[in-house]
Amino acid sequence: LAAKDQITTFPAKKIAMYDPARQKFAGIDLKNTSDILKILKIPFTQINNFDNLGDYQVLIIGANAMNDTLLKSGEQINKWIVNGGRMMVVEQRMGGALPWIHDERILLMGKSSFMENYYKKHPAFKGIEDEMAWESPWGRNGRIFDTCLQLNDGFLSLASVANSKDPHAIQSIIDDRKMGKGEYFISMVSTTERFGKDATITKYVENVLSYILSDTISPYAVEVKNLSLSTTPTAVLNPADAVYINLRPFANR
Repeated sequence: LAAKDQITTFPAKKIAMYDPARQKFAGIDLKNTSDILKILKIPFTQINNFDNLGDYQVLIIGANAMNDTLLKSGEQINKWIVNGGRMMVVEQRMGGALPWIHDERILLMGKSSFMENYYKKHPAFKGIEDEMAWESPWGRNGRIFDTCLQLNDGFLSLASVANSKDPHAIQSIIDDRKMGKGEYFISMVSTTERFGKDATITKYVENVLSYILSDTISPYAVEVKNLSLSTTPTAVLNPADAVYINLRPFANR
């Protein structure tokens, strides 16, 4: 990303970062969202639960952060957003209902190297002129996302995640929604592996961070009318309940 296009200063906010992937995958060179904020020199506080959200203005849910703690904290997150909190959620590979709102779900549907930004004037897409720019990470046609969002009225970007002739194949990749006095922005675009390497993704991440740390809510953020929590439970397997089955005697590939 050319220096003239980089965002070097960000609004100062009290940021809570929920990013447990580093502990969960200890010993693996796994990039996470905390690393991106450190590169951009954006200060934040790492949190392990959501008991003290009132101390913060912005909450960032890091990549692959879906776990039992998050899924059980829907009421706390919902109330915090409604009272004026701003939340950013980035890519997750675990599907299921999101606990803070009744109609937001992550779907484990097909990966894709194409999506269409419907509201190009949203601040998240500033300086990104063409959808084709998303299609060639590192100079080759690669995936933009691994999972998608069940389509609702808050979509900014759409993609066909199955057969293009199937009307149910169109799902959302990026949502922006107002809740009471606050807002949440959720994006399934793969960013952690490509930030700093792919100019389009780097610009997009900087745009979204600059936006969610601001005091402005975009007119493209759709207001949620029904603020009720999700009633659909998402099952999380306790590692103590899991067993390994050795398939080597029965398979050769």
